[in-house]
Amino acid sequence: LFQRINANPDDPDRWVAVLNLTITEDRAYWNKYHELSHRLAEPPQKILPFRRETTDNRDVVEKLIDTIAGEVAFHPHLFSPYMATLKTAPATFEAVSAVRNAYSPSASLLAVTNAIVQRMERPALAFVASMKAKRNGPQNKMDLRVEPQCRNALAQANDLFLIPNMRVPRSSCAYHTFLSGCPMTSLESTKDWTTTSGKAIPQHYVTVSAIKLGDRIYGMMTI
Repeated sequence: LFQRINANPDDPDRWVAVLNLTITEDRAYWNKYHELSHRLAEPPQKILPFRRETTDNRDVVEKLIDTIAGEVAFHPHLFSPYMATLKTAPATFEAVSAVRNAYSPSASLLAVTNAIVQRMERPALAFVASMKAKRNGPQNKMDLRVEPQCRNALAQANDLFLIPNMRVPRSSCAYHTFLSGCPMTSLESTKDWTTTSGKAIPQHYVTVSAIKLGDRIYGMMTI
């Protein structure tokens, strides 16, 4: 994010953001609000850190800016009317895709999913799953494993969570979506979601919805 030194106070381009679109174009929607949030939250910078991130272990300021960006990009006054039917009903990716197309087709499906989960009025969480090996285990033994994305305050209060790198059970619609490529939704019990060591999460009956994009599964759980 650059501040033009020779710009006049009323120039519309006093601030210019340079976005990296080399990964996917739909990152542009999120990055736009990320850079805007830097302007809102931080004092003027005296240095120019122009770099490409090569790790997910970003500093706490960047994580804070992402949190602010999520509020700005999906501001409740603007976004809530688009998800009126999703606040209390179990979320499906058919409904999420409809909200995305109506609100901002240029936003990534994952960003919209996280925004919906955070604003639902029932316990809900979002996750991504891909084929991975067990941590510190043989690299030739792959399974469909979870990368938790977000959960809302109601999910936290009801002890609904997923453990990083836990396996997606083969009985789950998320696993069948990975095999078939077809979006699916089903009623499931979380007692079937276990780690390789046998550790299970607290039991709930949840609606699981899944969709496959590339070699990854996007999933949601709602009690």
